[in-house]
Amino acid sequence: MSQPTNDKNWDQFWQQDKINPLDNQQENWSSLSWQHGLRFWEQIFDQHQPQGSLLECGAGSGVLSLHMKSTRGYDCTLLDNSEAGLNLGRQNFNQNAQEAIFKLADVENMPFDDNQFDIIYSGGLLHHFEDLGQVLTEMYRVLKPGGLMAATVIPDKFSCQTLGGFQRKTAKSLAAISHGDFTQVGKIVREKNPFFVNSFSLKQYIEAMETAKFRQNQGYSLGPFPALALPGKLKQGYTNFMIGRKDFWTKFNFKNTVVSRLWGIGYNLYGFKK
Repeated sequence: MSQPTNDKNWDQFWQQDKINPLDNQQENWSSLSWQHGLRFWEQIFDQHQPQGSLLECGAGSGVLSLHMKSTRGYDCTLLDNSEAGLNLGRQNFNQNAQEAIFKLADVENMPFDDNQFDIIYSGGLLHHFEDLGQVLTEMYRVLKPGGLMAATVIPDKFSCQTLGGFQRKTAKSLAAISHGDFTQVGKIVREKNPFFVNSFSLKQYIEAMETAKFRQNQGYSLGPFPALALPGKLKQGYTNFMIGRKDFWTKFNFKNTVVSRLWGIGYNLYGFKK
């Protein structure tokens, strides 16, 4: 199952004030998650492909591309099937006086030549496919020989965010009850993800990459702390707790154990084109 090219849900998603989280001077779960994610990919990119051209698929706001352009000078191309997503990416690049190429297209049929990019990255994209065959084959096609394919995925699996999601729904429900809005409680309980999300294991993602002919594939756990809905002081306390465990967070993102795969909210994957 692919993301429909004309799916209005994606335009609505990107129109909901999805500003670059790194522009927010106040640290929170989102900004800390991005910081650790970027730190992970900095290390992987520097080790395996220190310069060149970067294609971000399903780019949306283009946070990773903007960071790699600003700090490492990559030539960046951002592809998305949502015009609203690309507009947000343009906004973020313009605000930071950086340039990139923006393409409105389907990731399963990309308008690029064979062997064009040194790095292909997708964040929050692959878990929206029931069949990864075509999208990975297309990524392989446009990647240069020896190039790096990298992806961040958050599949529908048990994780610390399963518990976090229960806490968030409970907190929202209690807030609605306190205001006497019992209709809203029902909506909160029935609330579902508007997009398809697969439930693939790390092993299944790696196997799909191997089928698409990527080699030297690696996978690691992602994110040891869930997003929670907390009031002011508790929210700041939780943020301080996470800040105080930055070293643990960094080490967790390079783990691949039974416990880390179960507990982490998702996976970071990468492999190479022969």
